[in-house]
Amino acid sequence: MGEGVGGPATGFEEAGEVLGETDETDEAASQTNGESRDQVLGASISYPGWQVFLPMILLVLQLLALSIFEIIKRRDSSAVKLVMALGVLLASILSYYLLRNPDCYGDGSAQQLLNNWYWLAALLIAALVRLVGYGFIDEVETE
Repeated sequence: MGEGVGGPATGFEEAGEVLGETDETDEAASQTNGESRDQVLGASISYPGWQVFLPMILLVLQLLALSIFEIIKRRDSSAVKLVMALGVLLASILSYYLLRNPDCYGDGSAQQLLNNWYWLAALLIAALVRLVGYGFIDEVETE
């Protein structure tokens, strides 16, 4: 075994600069170029606005589609409305999971929570619209 004396190993030749080691001239040059020591240099990651707000956009579209359908079909039977509500619900959930990008949401954010539980939010909206339609919009013929 070697003796472990602090120095380079035999046959070791220094190849040049050590990566990550800076001196004062490098720091002064980087600050004159507009760079800060607190910033990470490199490519920035940005996501399109529609992708960040995709859950809210689809939930609002689902709410509008179901509400319009409830108003237009207020004289039809409940079975027709239920089938249409299920179709809109499944289309909303399927399109969300096909178009989403889960990397654009920060950990612990409300959008991350909505990303994880989108199916439940869509189901609750469909159920609430159907309940409001049943209670206030449906026209029932009386004899």
